[in-house]
Amino acid sequence: MTFPTDRAAQRRRRWLIEAGVAGAVLLVAVSIGTPLTRESRERAAGGDRTTVAHRALVDFAMEHAGRFPAQDPRPGRLSFNPAGVPKLYRAVAELEGLPWASEGPLVLLNVHKSRPYSTEPYFSATDYFYLGYVVASEEEGMAFVDVYRQCVAQGERFPENLLVPEGLGNAGGTALFGLRREIVPFLQEQGFPVGDDYDDRVPVLIERPGRYPKPGGWVAYLDGHIEFLPYPGPFPMTEAFISALEGLQRLESYDTTVARRSAPAQAGAQG
Repeated sequence: MTFPTDRAAQRRRRWLIEAGVAGAVLLVAVSIGTPLTRESRERAAGGDRTTVAHRALVDFAMEHAGRFPAQDPRPGRLSFNPAGVPKLYRAVAELEGLPWASEGPLVLLNVHKSRPYSTEPYFSATDYFYLGYVVASEEEGMAFVDVYRQCVAQGERFPENLLVPEGLGNAGGTALFGLRREIVPFLQEQGFPVGDDYDDRVPVLIERPGRYPKPGGWVAYLDGHIEFLPYPGPFPMTEAFISALEGLQRLESYDTTVARRSAPAQAGAQG
């Protein structure tokens, strides 16, 4: 599905410009002989990595009615659901002999492209937070965390849209909608008073802080731009929200531990 609008074209131009900032800064520094610190090199590489991962997700959305991959249903896996990603987006893993398993690296690409986009190093839930829902503020983010925990505790699958208390949803509503490219016209059509820049602050990928000497991480936004934010800093790099997401990831360890402890008992019962 394409979006042949002036606004979409402008955003793509802006995205291409901003996405190359990290690499351009690195190139200019090398060309003029400016000494590069290890941190600047690592940060530039992180920006490139985030750009590639984001681009792959956008390619996926453009071929799936504007919808991004759904949230992984496994507790604590703040990543996309590998079961919901068509096989053609997993070709790189198979070509390189990499396992497509819960413990293995996740690869996302579009083989229809002459130069497919894949995540290198491979996208992993240990590198990024991927929420799968539209979250534009810390209040909405904490509402996401609360509903996520409720779904896990009740053994429910994550729905297409998350219902939250009134005022904590997107644009002050009662829902956090599944991540989609054209969220602005979608909300406007439903009567929500959002401006055209609403998706400028909706994160698609959040790099986990801690990779660099100076804490912070790259954030890829729904409007297409990427930005390095310090930690703690503005949303989504606030201390409270990152701490809450890390708390959700600990649910994965808990879930795995419970499964391992229950396996012998179940086997004995069957024997």
